[in-house]
Amino acid sequence: MEFFDPYLKDVGSLLTWLSKIETSVTALQVVQGVAAILGIILSTLGIYKAWRYAEKRLGKRLDEYLNAEEEKLVAARRLLQATRRQIAVNPAGQIALPSKRELKPILKPLGARYLEPPKQVLKDALALASERQALARKRSEFHFHQQALVHLLLGASASSEEDHENALKHFRAALSIDKHDTDAIEYLGFQLLKAGDGEQALEQFERLRAIAESRNDPLLVSRAHRNCGLAHLKCSPPSNFKANAALKRAIHCFPHSGSVFELAHIYELRAQVNMQQQRTLPLAGRCLERALTNYSALEYEGNGDASAARAGIKRIVEAQAVLRRASEPRPQASDDEDGRSDDEDGSIDSTPA
Repeated sequence: MEFFDPYLKDVGSLLTWLSKIETSVTALQVVQGVAAILGIILSTLGIYKAWRYAEKRLGKRLDEYLNAEEEKLVAARRLLQATRRQIAVNPAGQIALPSKRELKPILKPLGARYLEPPKQVLKDALALASERQALARKRSEFHFHQQALVHLLLGASASSEEDHENALKHFRAALSIDKHDTDAIEYLGFQLLKAGDGEQALEQFERLRAIAESRNDPLLVSRAHRNCGLAHLKCSPPSNFKANAALKRAIHCFPHSGSVFELAHIYELRAQVNMQQQRTLPLAGRCLERALTNYSALEYEGNGDASAARAGIKRIVEAQAVLRRASEPRPQASDDEDGRSDDEDGSIDSTPA
């Protein structure tokens, strides 16, 4: 009754107001008015509940309908089998099939729409079965995608709670449903990377790159190369050279329509890799400059990434201070082991800030 308390209070106020302006209102009229108001409230509540839970009941109603139709078809099959057993072999030695007269009582229970010639009945039944098959396939695909998404979210939740085992279990379960789910592949790779398993993480990221290239998705290709670069740092032994090469490819294939923040982050990652070796410190400095340019542009725009951009600017400024202390006047550092300078292939300047 707590639900009706606000309404009863309003009804009481209404009755008090009515008693002041109309003294001829009888007790019966008051009761009728209250009953009418309560009826409206309860009807509205019923309509709301019916609307609120209609979607939840839809699947159950559909199953009931399909089961009822299936029972009719199964019953018809039984009748057909019974009729078939009663048919004798004709003198020519051929087995006779049911006649139109024998089919009529079999098809009649299927419903009014089947009260047509047998040939049309069978065509209608086939069309109906095909529609059900398509519906079942669609429902099955929906359920598979739903299960994959649930596993993905459960894996992310487990990862946030440092439950490495369950996170891997759910990410792999999502992949078992759809082996081309790029989110599941990437999340599984990140989880393996988080656990320090660079080799298996690299395997997942290479799968991601192959799928991205087959779909001609340059942004996903760039992310896959970026992830491969991170994995190379966790392999045994770690390879700064391979990590730098992968991040370089990530910058080269990054699309112009991609996020400026994401591009800045790749430059920042590449700078961190090149700060690990004395000979590549100049390259690290150029990467930091490009990252700073992109972060500053985002901060100037003042959009939703402005706060993250300011944090990025702070990291870059701190890294530049560390780099200045570690740097000494040296000749142009090489980007690759074959001696080519980074500027020769435009890996810094080819992508706009």
